[in-house]
Amino acid sequence: MTPSLDLQDMIYRRLTSDPTITWLVFDEAPAQQPMPFIEFGPEDVQEDDDECITGTNHQVQIDLFHSQSGKAEIKEMMGIVKRSLHNYPGELTDNALHSIRFVRSTVLKEPDGINYHGVVQFEALVEEPTPE
Repeated sequence: MTPSLDLQDMIYRRLTSDPTITWLVFDEAPAQQPMPFIEFGPEDVQEDDDECITGTNHQVQIDLFHSQSGKAEIKEMMGIVKRSLHNYPGELTDNALHSIRFVRSTVLKEPDGINYHGVVQFEALVEEPTPE
């Protein structure tokens, strides 16, 4: 499994097994999905090799959507996702997770002027197995 897919799978397992997260989690939400929900956003991957280690640095975005008036609910959701993933010692299937840490969060009002979009970004360092 590629490091990117392995990381997404671990994040998905974490978010869907965390009892404090009560919203559906999607790779890509279906059109007209009722809110609230979580969706994987963009990911940027860069090489992060070191002497005898093949590694990648992943900038991962988790998007949250909520239809409540005001920002309180989306901010609460964002805080729960941050607590769930920041420094989580997760296990990957084919690669090794060195770290995952919170980087930043942003609250946006959707173009409809009603709904809110929360963006929570994480940085993860992944080591790939050494080819034999």
